[in-house]
Parts: sequence; structure tokens; C-alpha cells
Amino acid sequence: MDCPNILKALALGASLLIAGQASAELVLSTQPRGPHTEVDRPFEELASYLTKLTGAAVSYRYMDDWLTYATEMQSGQYDIAFDGPAFVSWRMRNQNHEVLAKIAGDSVRHVVVVKKDNNRIKSIHDLAGHTVCGRPTPNLASLVLLKEFTNPMRQPIIVPAESYDDAFRKMLAGRCTGALVGESRFKKYSDEDRGMTKVVFTSEPLPTPAITAGPRVTPEQKRKIVEALTAPEASKHIGTFLKKYAGDKPFVAANPAAYRPHYILLKHERGFENHAGTGR
Repeated sequence: MDCPNILKALALGASLLIAGQASAELVLSTQPRGPHTEVDRPFEELASYLTKLTGAAVSYRYMDDWLTYATEMQSGQYDIAFDGPAFVSWRMRNQNHEVLAKIAGDSVRHVVVVKKDNNRIKSIHDLAGHTVCGRPTPNLASLVLLKEFTNPMRQPIIVPAESYDDAFRKMLAGRCTGALVGESRFKKYSDEDRGMTKVVFTSEPLPTPAITAGPRVTPEQKRKIVEALTAPEASKHIGTFLKKYAGDKPFVAANPAAYRPHYILLKHERGFENHAGTGR
């Protein structure tokens, strides 16, 4: 084959590869967030919009347990994911994901509260060996709590709760000593409810939840996603998602440096310690 024909063949092969990447199915997922009835519609709305933006079929994969979510993430099955800074950072470090857009806002904090009349618990370290209601690890709130206890034998015992509200109610009912709640959620409780408790721990601020995309998403597709999600008209296309998971706040461009260090929160979680990521 002469040189011109070789060049034509190479050009054709490259164009077919690019076309194949653009048309390949991409998988979108998120951490366990509740039953199908609550989660499916917002994320299917997001998947539909991402399909329109990328020209690839983006399918949403529902997760109902943390073990499956962690296992599938570790094996590189998610092309696009929306979750908190620990997972975002881990995928950036181990799976060549890029953080594209985040929920607007400076930071996320968590609080641990106990009953106001509990005189034994004055600080977070007094909870060593006690029960705290919250979503199990690797949920971000629980990771943040356990980070405060360098000795695993002194860590609090996490009593599983389905949500912040469930954790708070269980604590008030005496089913655990403390409750692990998002600070913004705690501030929305009634004066009466908050008046029955005291805050014994407020976490350091962490970046807001964000969307990452892996190497199967092309640079051009990533650019389109960032531009569209951060545009003022995005709410017309993903309004249900933003209302449910962003408190009606918009997406804004994410700063990778703000997320990069937080993989360390997962250092004691099985499969995340030294896993380098294998891709799909």
C-alpha cells in the first residue's frame, strides 16, 4: 500500500474510533440515595440531558446499597458519577476522572448532636464506644465522623439510619446516643426540636457534591457537559434534579484542587485503600 493510501486508511480508522467513542453507551450513577420512587426521575432527567449534550446514550444505573456502589466504582464501571468529595477525589486519583461541575456553594459541614440533658457527652471524643445514628460508611458524613478517631477500637458504633431525619428521630427516641446530621439540614429543624439537643461536633468544611467523568467521555463531550450544566438555562432541562439534590442551587464549574486531597477519607474502607482502578 502506497503512502497516500496508508494515510487515508489511518484517517478513516481514527474517524471510526472517534465516532465509536461518541456513540458508545456511557453509564451514569450515584451513591445510594433512597428508593426508586425518589431517585429514578431526577437522575433519568439528568441522563437524558447528558445524552442530548454528548451524542452518546447515557444510561442511569440505580444503586440501592453501598457495597455494590463501591464494588462497581472500584472496577471502573461508571463513566459519569455524581457524589461527594471523597469519591470524587478517589476517582480523580485512581481512575483518571475529571471533576466537571459542582453544586453551587462554598462547603458542606456535618454536625453530631446529642440530647441536651446528656451531661456525659461534652465533645466528640466522649462518644468513643457509644452509638451514633447515621448512614453507614462509606457515606461522607460517617467518614468525616470516624476520621476524628485515630484508634479504630475507640470509634463510635454507627447505628444505620436511612436519612439525616431518620438519624435525628432515632436519637431523640433513645435508640442511639448521638445523631449525625448535615448542618444545613439541622438548621431547618424546628426550634423545639433543636432545643432538645446540643451540638458536640461540627466538621471542617468540605466541597459540595460534584459530577466527574472518566476517560471514555471525550474531551469535547466533557467541554459540552460543563458549558451546558453551568449555563443559566440548565434548570429548564434538569429542574427536578436540581430541586431534589441541589436545593434549587445551580451547577458551577468545579476547581479540581478543592477535591484532590479528600480521597484520604476512604483510606480505611475496604477496596479503596490501595486500589488503582482498572477501567472498564
